Amino acid sequence: MIKITDNHLNKEKQSNAAIKPNKKRLKIMNTSKTFNTATIEQHKSMIIDAVNDGRITDGNIEDLHHGVFNTDYFIIGYYEAEQWIINNFDSVFSAIEIVRDYEMSNFDTFNTEINSEKIAGMLSYICGEEVIGDLGCLETLEELKEALEIN
Repeated sequence: MIKITDNHLNKEKQSNAAIKPNKKRLKIMNTSKTFNTATIEQHKSMIIDAVNDGRITDGNIEDLHHGVFNTDYFIIGYYEAEQWIINNFDSVFSAIEIVRDYEMSNFDTFNTEINSEKIAGMLSYICGEEVIGDLGCLETLEELKEALEIN
């Protein structure tokens, strides 16, 4: 298992600062640039499936993200997860970087174990958060269905 520590990241920042002292890196999460259309549509379909299956109701809509993207494994199997990453991202390293950037900006630490299942699961979690955020403020199941164009 490879674990990236804050010390490693600080050394990397220091070495980059020595090479390019006037350039700062700023990465803003944006679904249109981070996730391809197929990935976004896949995650919208996961929400639609949860609504159609009755897993999401007016009584638990505030837990929409948790209910859809954090209660079960996204992909089971290292090979299947690796293939999903390869098919949906520029490289495995860019996928790891998305997860690292998300965790560093939200939790000030990078904790996800680096294996294809864990990285794919976190990417799904992040994409789900972004898709739900793009839907806007939803208070009822009817508003969710309308936003997702479910009849």
